[in-house]
Amino acid sequence: MPQELVSQLGVRSDQDLSTEFGFTLHYLKKERKARGISSVNVPKYPEEMLSLLGKVADRDLVARFGYSSTTLSILRKKLGIKRHHKVWTAERIALLGKIKDSEVAALLGGAFTKGSVGQCRRSLGIPICRGPRNGAPTALFLSLSRGLTSGKMEALPSAQPGETGQLTQFPLVPGSEANSFQA
Repeated sequence: MPQELVSQLGVRSDQDLSTEFGFTLHYLKKERKARGISSVNVPKYPEEMLSLLGKVADRDLVARFGYSSTTLSILRKKLGIKRHHKVWTAERIALLGKIKDSEVAALLGGAFTKGSVGQCRRSLGIPICRGPRNGAPTALFLSLSRGLTSGKMEALPSAQPGETGQLTQFPLVPGSEANSFQA
């Protein structure tokens, strides 16, 4: 076995060395282990996925890249990355009370669930949207799901505040204090 190859064992992947020097993977693995050299830890995760960890919901990464949520959770923790948290922007808050909570969750996707949407709406004192009782989607939801832009969204009437009229605080951005809204 050439000394140049021996010096690369455990530094480069067995696959790379096999291709370059013409030895089988089995032989290289056997030689490496006989010399007490551990295998190189080749990153097996796509760079794009690694760059999105903590920036988008794990369930979105599961759907996009096919890894299990457990694998992503372990990887995030190993890399010291906290999980993604929902961010309630003014545009997202503008939807509350105008369409059903389930419709808001469907539009926003990711970590936004019917329950989390309802929790935010209630904390801001915004009354629930009373849409069609037959389970049909609201007209606004249908137009939004067909591509209503944020510019058009500003023209929508704002949700009516709760009757208390008190100032409600709700954390909108992870790590920030709290943003206040007149409820």
